[in-house]
Amino acid sequence: MKRALLLGSAVLLLGAGCATKPLAAPQQTTQATVQQNNTMGDPAVDDMMQNNDVFVLQSDTSVSYVVQKEWFGKPSETVVGTSNDVSGSVDYDANGEILQSVNLSMQTASFDSGSGGRDKDVAGMLGEQIQISLANSVAGIAPGTVSVTIPLDVTINGQTNTVDFDVTGIVSDTMIDVTGKATANITDFGVKAPSILNVYSVAEEMNLNFELKAKK
Repeated sequence: MKRALLLGSAVLLLGAGCATKPLAAPQQTTQATVQQNNTMGDPAVDDMMQNNDVFVLQSDTSVSYVVQKEWFGKPSETVVGTSNDVSGSVDYDANGEILQSVNLSMQTASFDSGSGGRDKDVAGMLGEQIQISLANSVAGIAPGTVSVTIPLDVTINGQTNTVDFDVTGIVSDTMIDVTGKATANITDFGVKAPSILNVYSVAEEMNLNFELKAKK
């Protein structure tokens, strides 16, 4: 009888202890929580999440200048200098049909016109670097075939002027493949057209062209 009473008391005590300290519910970890924990604090991921409209320039992007060289007593010569060493990016929102930014940069020493001496002279005249950028965003550029005039800021010899480029090609949400053509006066950038009396002169008008290829 005493043994039965003792067992009954033990059962009551154990039951009371369980009632005062209920077991905690297991914590559930959702997929969203895992993704948040994996991405927090990663600058590269943070930048990608903030802006997924940036297109990276491809290696076949190029910028070129074209000028006419007049020889006295000889036919004129078309001089073309091309740089394939172009860095930068394009920010294009295909869904919103907005070109948000363009940034192209190249060293003038990278221009190749087929004459090392001339290329050295050109680099000295045009300054160390040429930059082409978009000052203000342009709306209404839908994916597909484009043919539009875009004002771009061109920096040569440390001076910046806005130049209208006729841009044609194809754009999409993953690829940009366009060409741009414009005409500028080199004197507007503080550059004096080279010449040698009774030998040759270079026209002040210069064509600026680019072939822009970029992908996400």
